[in-house]
Amino acid sequence: MSQQDTKIKIHLLNGDAFVWTAEDWKFLRRSYRIIGYLSGSLPRQPKQNSHQGLPLKLLPEETTLLVEKGIVKLVDCDMPMLTEQQIESFDLQRQNNIMEQAKLIAKGKNERDLFYRQRNQLPYDHVEDSDQGTTDNEIQKLQLSAIIHIPTAADPLHLVTNSNGGHDPIWNYPDSSSDKIRYTAYRDLWHKGFYVTPGRKFGGDYLVYADDPYLFHSQYVVRVVASEKEIKMYDLIAFGRLCTNVKKIGMFCSVMDNEVKYLSIKWTGMS
Repeated sequence: MSQQDTKIKIHLLNGDAFVWTAEDWKFLRRSYRIIGYLSGSLPRQPKQNSHQGLPLKLLPEETTLLVEKGIVKLVDCDMPMLTEQQIESFDLQRQNNIMEQAKLIAKGKNERDLFYRQRNQLPYDHVEDSDQGTTDNEIQKLQLSAIIHIPTAADPLHLVTNSNGGHDPIWNYPDSSSDKIRYTAYRDLWHKGFYVTPGRKFGGDYLVYADDPYLFHSQYVVRVVASEKEIKMYDLIAFGRLCTNVKKIGMFCSVMDNEVKYLSIKWTGMS
């Protein structure tokens, strides 16, 4: 097996990079501090967004770093087109699923009614397990919310990949001056041994962790700015107060003469 075959495959879809297997996700996180963020739904809990599952969507900075290090192989990914037979099979299984759920609803209603009548010594008629008692409105709600699992005959996940004539797909990030500054800052933080994740929810570009984010809170909020850009005073004050309120150290990061410079700030107030 060649070295190229042992590289982790990163699938490109619509300009985004994805990792599709748990083994690759775990390896990248443990060995290379690549965090990304899970963007799929959990099979057993698909109607919530508190906890996500595979695939892992990588940041553009993470993808470029992995490509530079020769750790991954980029693969173009095309979503397969469904055939008429697959669509008909989906519709049939969906309708069967709806009727099964309707029977469960009816059964629950009958059991509650039976319990109520027995407790109050009321007469009752035995009702067979069916969809009787399920209203049209309930059926309509089930049609809108039914979740269908269609089993596949081969692997749990099959992606149609494009070999692209034997050439690696084109990955353009960073392709602008601002992206180049951001990537230089990200790469420098990564080389210093930190875990780096997006920091938009705390008013910065990156959150910086001393160890795995599953185990520790972030220490720094990093905002990347061009070296020639003037930072307005109210932006400086607002950023400092924000970071202090969330118990983190705010840092401005710039690239000057191919060297990354950091300026940390901390709001202390006045006594």
